[in-house]
Amino acid sequence: DPDDPANYFPSFNAKPGDAAILIPVGNKTRASYTGSADYVYERLGGMSWATPYLAGLAALAFQVDPAIEPKTIVELWKATATKTDSGRVVNPVGFIDAVEKARDARAATAGK
Repeated sequence: DPDDPANYFPSFNAKPGDAAILIPVGNKTRASYTGSADYVYERLGGMSWATPYLAGLAALAFQVDPAIEPKTIVELWKATATKTDSGRVVNPVGFIDAVEKARDARAATAGK
């Protein structure tokens, strides 16, 4: 079940505790270089897939709150990560909820 963080495990080149948060990097479908209508399913991924994943989450955060500070994004990734036996796994839904709460709290403070 890809929605259950308990099913995640460290990749072949990572050990628990290597990172502040773990990023799901396997089981991805992506565009292929073989043609504009071709796609490839990748069962295993690597560390290089973590950067675009986090960049996408950051882009979503900026859509929710264009004034969010980059350091706040990183703090919220860590604060909302889900604990598993393998480590803390990024929680996109919890992260966006936290971005909304931070935005609303800042707006309420600015209105006083």
